[in-house]
Amino acid sequence: MDQVRIGTATVNFSRLTIEGEAGSFSVEPMVLQVLRALMERPGEVVSRETLIDQVWGVSYGGDERLSRAISLLRKALGEDARQNRCIETIPKRGYRLLVAPGEPNTADEKESVTATGKTVAKPLLPALAVFLVIASGIAFFALAKPGWLGTSNQGLAATGVAPEGASHRNSIAVLPFTDLSKASDQRYLADGLTEEILDAIMKFPDLRVVGRTSSFRYAATEIDPRKVGSDLNSRYLLIGSLRKQDERLRVAAQLVEAADGRVVWSQTFEGSSERIFEFQESIARAIASELGVAIAAKDRVLPRMTANKEAYELFLQGREMARRFGRENKRAGMRLLEQAIRLDPQFALAWAWLGNAKLLLAITEQPAESRALVAEARSAVDKAKAIDPNLAMGHFLEAVLHDYDLDFAASMDAMERAYAADPNQPYLIIRRGRNYAMLGQIDKAEELIEEGLRRDPTDAIGIINLSRIKLAKGELDEAQRLAIRSRDLGFVPAGPMICAMLNAQGNRQEARTCWAKLPDEITERYRPPFVEQGGWSQIGKAVIDGEADARQRVFATLQDHFTKPDPRVNNYLMDLYLTVGTPEAFMREFVEHPYSGSSSSIASVWIVGDPYSRLRRDPAFPAFAARIGLVRAWEKYGWPKACRRTDSPSPGTIKFNCT
Repeated sequence: MDQVRIGTATVNFSRLTIEGEAGSFSVEPMVLQVLRALMERPGEVVSRETLIDQVWGVSYGGDERLSRAISLLRKALGEDARQNRCIETIPKRGYRLLVAPGEPNTADEKESVTATGKTVAKPLLPALAVFLVIASGIAFFALAKPGWLGTSNQGLAATGVAPEGASHRNSIAVLPFTDLSKASDQRYLADGLTEEILDAIMKFPDLRVVGRTSSFRYAATEIDPRKVGSDLNSRYLLIGSLRKQDERLRVAAQLVEAADGRVVWSQTFEGSSERIFEFQESIARAIASELGVAIAAKDRVLPRMTANKEAYELFLQGREMARRFGRENKRAGMRLLEQAIRLDPQFALAWAWLGNAKLLLAITEQPAESRALVAEARSAVDKAKAIDPNLAMGHFLEAVLHDYDLDFAASMDAMERAYAADPNQPYLIIRRGRNYAMLGQIDKAEELIEEGLRRDPTDAIGIINLSRIKLAKGELDEAQRLAIRSRDLGFVPAGPMICAMLNAQGNRQEARTCWAKLPDEITERYRPPFVEQGGWSQIGKAVIDGEADARQRVFATLQDHFTKPDPRVNNYLMDLYLTVGTPEAFMREFVEHPYSGSSSSIASVWIVGDPYSRLRRDPAFPAFAARIGLVRAWEKYGWPKACRRTDSPSPGTIKFNCT
């Protein structure tokens, strides 16, 4: 069904639009897939897990993307904020479509589609509220809840990053190949084919290849090449399909010029599924040739990951499961990756992904289990690097492990090695920029993150990192706009930052409402110390209203929590601790309780205003910075503008002060 009526709105799945009393909206393909999934079971509760698996099939950001998709659908369908007439939230379970889909009223249909308008955010006041720290250490987790300050346009322009002219002469986006297999059960193979081609051509310095985050947003849908090319600032698109029947494989690929949809090159490959590596190599070579990249006949374009087809397919399935939402999916992914490794013990990328899956699982587990998983991840990453010393992912994961060890100098070194191994990978460029932000090298961080976003313009985590850079530079209006953009792309933790900005504007009541509406995905991260009813309200009184009694109670609750055996520790609790407590208490607990993602808290140290400047000026900060490797990193990569070395009477001792 190409068009349906939901309530008073008409949904056009081919045009990717929803039109009704609320206006005309351009809607992303994945958002409409959520609506399709609900339409298949009108009146029934569809669980969040089912929707995430059916639409995205990932864990990293899946829960948050769903929250964002529901919010966008409600806005486009003209939902009243006080009463849901079309889509009902069933707390702790999922969502239900309250109205049965009907035939569209064609007489009311418009001939053209207009772009969604943008609500301009109010300018910020000169000073930020203290509780911005709560929203500052959030660069590792992808989630979403749009709506409070309006929405932003899609595409590169909405990031605030200037594009490279019109479209880069040799820019290309590799869109996910469609699974046309009879049982539609080869999606993992189609995604794997796409990803291997994308990673291979990304290594050509003469090409600008759009990153996976942005290109994979256009999965499983008919596309308008001109719109996709404009959204991604890409001149060319690679599109294709895969069909597998028994052990026979058919792969069709087309290189399309986005401006007019002209097919520049196309070819179909057929044969035994054993030839998948050959097909990948042929497609990558053809793309390089069409775009003027010279490759010697003897050189391989794609690295040889494994010669074992069964191990490769297990790896693809394991990687897909490891990306999905939920502990059981992570554990299933680990089992599949372990099977792949048993078939090919020299499969370096499988070892790296096994380490990555264990690190992702460690974030959600209890402290003792988390430490065991980190130790196992370390072993897997060491194995991957031993097999392939040039594996970028191995060095990236080594950097993450050094963060956990509170050795940020070693983390910088490992990140530089990862970047050197794959310098055109947008995620590594952005992550490298975040590492420079951690060192207080704000201008360098801004330059790198903006470059990464030119290559991957819808990377919501990259955008929130750029927002934090703007905060560190005092560019508050731009920081606010970027936070809205990140939230609209699926990053739910941008919500508290937006609440903070409302408070900074003097809109305290709006900030309170914003705070009260933050979803469970945010509030549950403050558990267990604030599990009791009223705990979230108490935090709001402390950080929004600044009530002294509330701040004291929150601080006491956190102190009690940290004295318990194996307390749960994360960015949210630690940053709240800095907000309501003292720099000394924050530094002490930070060192005593290492946690995954701790570098995000350190990157926040350079934001303008209290409590950050109070921490930087604290007499204990120099010893703290030396303990976690910042001083060694500064000596090698440059000192932050906020800190100045002073003469030291003792040889070998580095003294400095910060403002």
